[in-house]
Amino acid sequence: MWGAQRVAGEGRWLVAFARGSRHRDGFGWLDEDGRIDPDRPVETYITARMTYVFCLAHLLGDDDVVELIDHGLASMSTVLHDEQFGGWFHSTRREDRKEAYDHAFVVLAAATAVTAGRSGARALLGDALECVERRFWDSQAGLSLDVWDRRWSTPEAYRGANANMHLVEAFLAASDATGDPDWRLRALGIAQRLTCGAVLSRGRWRPRPGCSRARPLLAGLG
Repeated sequence: MWGAQRVAGEGRWLVAFARGSRHRDGFGWLDEDGRIDPDRPVETYITARMTYVFCLAHLLGDDDVVELIDHGLASMSTVLHDEQFGGWFHSTRREDRKEAYDHAFVVLAAATAVTAGRSGARALLGDALECVERRFWDSQAGLSLDVWDRRWSTPEAYRGANANMHLVEAFLAASDATGDPDWRLRALGIAQRLTCGAVLSRGRWRPRPGCSRARPLLAGLG
């Protein structure tokens, strides 16, 4: 069993490793040696996750990560944000799709940055929550849609558990940051639908094993 000092030391090592992900457009994909992979674009979910990690480090007393938090917030507010149609691109390649998965992490990062007291975080959080509410949230189903095209004209029919799972975490953080209990209730509703609801559905939840065949890496991301 690890003691508190070893846990704290491991946390500091992980934050030090994460520092290497800083890229001019956000935070990049690191290889096992801690170097950015130049063949991969800067992705929104990685930038958001790294911003979240640095927010946690700051909340634990590390003031040296403040610039990294602000860098992540700025990247999500500019280069990764679709100024023309709203919402967030999956990456700096500006694919013709908008994914709930990415938007969940923008909400999580922005909400945690609000809790950490960073300037600009509340505006980013408001924008992200408005986008999720307007574009992804299906109030009748109590779940999120998965994917739209860039112009928000046509959603994909597939609806999976992965993005909804991460929205549980994001909505809990948003409720803490805003004081609005509705986000916590939505998180509870998703959890109930994906657990009890799946059991009671008696086969209405059908797997689609070929759904992510074109992008197998994303199919395995948690």
